[in-house]
Amino acid sequence: MRRDFLRSIAATCTLSAAGLWLPRAAGAAGLSLHDRIERLYSNQLSFDGNGQPQISIGIAQEQTEVLLSAPRGLRVLPSGSEGTEIRGGSRWRLRIAETAPSDQRYAVALDNFRPDVTRAIERARKRWHNRGLETAVHEVGAMFGVSGTVIDTRRLLVTTAALSSRAQAERVATGLRLNYGIVGRLHPLVLHRAHGSMVAEDLDHGVSVLAQSVLWFAPTPGNHITVTLRSTGRSATQAPSYRGQIYVAVDRSGKLSVVNVLGETGVLAGLVPAEMFPHAHPEALKAQAIAARGQLLTRIGQRHRDDPFLLCAHQHCQVYAGVTKEHPRTTAAVQDTAGRVLMRPHAARIANTVYSANSGGHTEDNEHVWPSSADPLLRGRPDPLAPPQFRSGINAQNLRAWLLSAPRTYARLDGASRAKAYRWEASIDPGSLDENPTIPPRFGRLLEIEILDRGCSGRATTVRLQGSRGSVTLRRELEIRRALGGLRSSLFLVHADRDRHGRFRLVGGGHGHGVGMCQHGAMGMAQAKLDAPQILAHYYRSAKLKKLW
Repeated sequence: MRRDFLRSIAATCTLSAAGLWLPRAAGAAGLSLHDRIERLYSNQLSFDGNGQPQISIGIAQEQTEVLLSAPRGLRVLPSGSEGTEIRGGSRWRLRIAETAPSDQRYAVALDNFRPDVTRAIERARKRWHNRGLETAVHEVGAMFGVSGTVIDTRRLLVTTAALSSRAQAERVATGLRLNYGIVGRLHPLVLHRAHGSMVAEDLDHGVSVLAQSVLWFAPTPGNHITVTLRSTGRSATQAPSYRGQIYVAVDRSGKLSVVNVLGETGVLAGLVPAEMFPHAHPEALKAQAIAARGQLLTRIGQRHRDDPFLLCAHQHCQVYAGVTKEHPRTTAAVQDTAGRVLMRPHAARIANTVYSANSGGHTEDNEHVWPSSADPLLRGRPDPLAPPQFRSGINAQNLRAWLLSAPRTYARLDGASRAKAYRWEASIDPGSLDENPTIPPRFGRLLEIEILDRGCSGRATTVRLQGSRGSVTLRRELEIRRALGGLRSSLFLVHADRDRHGRFRLVGGGHGHGVGMCQHGAMGMAQAKLDAPQILAHYYRSAKLKKLW
């Protein structure tokens, strides 16, 4: 069955394309229109005069109309920050004039490796070739120099050859998941960029500008830009205000993307309060700022390779809310840790400082959550306050006691809402899964939930669901959570008896994947007088704190 599946998709692969690497320059003056557009899609950082990296954050996509406003007026920059400047009114409306979407294909990622492990890459390609699938290799990530240190975040993806459409690639990814248990993320291969024109109207003066593909805006000094979005068929929605520049570009859909460009400190000032309570202890906020900075840098070039920005403002990358959500306490934490990141020991590579809301008292090994090799820095660890019987890991023998006793740990914070993140209950209607998109069609009513494997934190990593008309095996933490109705985590056990309505009863712990820093745990440690370096040392073993700028 598996070989037939792979032969069927191999027959539909159309091309293989090498990854694109282009420098991301700070300004656009002197560049051709083609170069300015390609610059938006490049994967390399630029730095300002103070050595701080400049980050482009996509705050909205696929818009048909956008309104930008600033109280003291906006400056229009047709060629970017170093070119011609048009001083206009306080309100500008942008809409599509004539555009065409990008022409692109998709491959499905099978494995990913560091660039230096060539033998492992060849073994992986041979393994997939023996299964009847032709493969390609693509580079993602970036390499850049900071204060005499070369930072390398590159990875090499082993993928299928290109498939003719996104829909086909999604079908292939589903088949690979069902047959081989891999989370086949889509890797875009762009043949031709989206292009076209937009009209920018100065609503205060009646002047309009016809721009090709991209147009930059900057506020007057001391001002912020507010963005109002208006999508087809929807009423206008107010977005937060933003520091720095805004550019509007024709995106891969042939519509408009709105992008904020500003220094890394400004990004984190709008990001940290969206990720951790601003009233948390200052040392917890500092730990969060350092972890978020690491995530910001390691994800550059890894995501949004077919979008005109480096990262998005949503949970897919990290939640960034602009000026509106900034708070003096979180801004102070960002400034106090400016330029500080965790580095891997003996390597010019930034540590992958992932984090989640609540570990449930024990963090998880990274490879049990994502399809990747084991990371020595991301080993599952018990909370320092965990009782002795749980310090060797959570397993089938002690799981029930772990969940039901809810022992006191740093991750167990006071307050009703935070307590629900540490331990929770859920129920599942046996008839609710038949319409779940993560479950194969004709599954029927849920008859049994069988946990086949668990990680060191007790999180379910392989689950078999038996339905009245079929069964499915789920692998990976997020897939399990989604299939069972959006659980807070995959750390749960199923009660032997159902409730009076016939629903399955679950008791669980934690909120999120559980890898890396536990945000609630960090808050508890800070309250117990541990500082940010001590907190980070617990969650990212052997990582070294370094100031890059």
